[in-house]
Amino acid sequence: LALYLLFIPLGYLSRRHVAQAFLVLAPFFARNIPCLNGPFVSHRTQRKDIIFIAILTVVLILSTSFLVNAAFHSTSVPEKEVEIIQKYNIIGNVFNNYAYGSYLEFWLYPQNLMYIDSRAETMGEELLNEYYALGTKDRDAFLETVDKHNVTVIIVKHNMGLTNIILKSASWKPIYMDATRASFVRKTPATDRVPTFDVLESGLVEKRNS
Repeated sequence: LALYLLFIPLGYLSRRHVAQAFLVLAPFFARNIPCLNGPFVSHRTQRKDIIFIAILTVVLILSTSFLVNAAFHSTSVPEKEVEIIQKYNIIGNVFNNYAYGSYLEFWLYPQNLMYIDSRAETMGEELLNEYYALGTKDRDAFLETVDKHNVTVIIVKHNMGLTNIILKSASWKPIYMDATRASFVRKTPATDRVPTFDVLESGLVEKRNS
């Protein structure tokens, strides 16, 4: 019960599948962890089962309520970009910073597919190596790479060193920028109506670390 109470809220808070996985794995833990084989577990009664289900239900309701009401700060996640993509119905693949993948998938999937997310173990070695190389030795190959992946939107942190490369390209226009990240959309007839972010007017040019 203690493990349920610990992992279920953490799973909902992280927007991952920890909670669901723990529900599936609970019988295994119960049988193989000595501290869980005490009298309360080994001598089940209807009253104990009802207490357990009641406590679990309350935890699930409270965790879900917190998830629904959770607030994000636009400086830490691409909240503004999600608003723009949804408002102008921008459909297509997104090249994103590693840290933003799960957040973007939560709000944009399946209309938009992300290049990468924080589940590194599922991404594959080839993709991970490509991603890290683009932020280091292969920056000059970035635009070629996004063309290869048929990318429509780019959302990257300035510390990847890609902002200036994209700004110099005639195929992309900025849609949002702050001191942390820059975001672009590919210039197509479908994206003509998406407003261009005025980089010079924003005063962020000197703050960019690219």
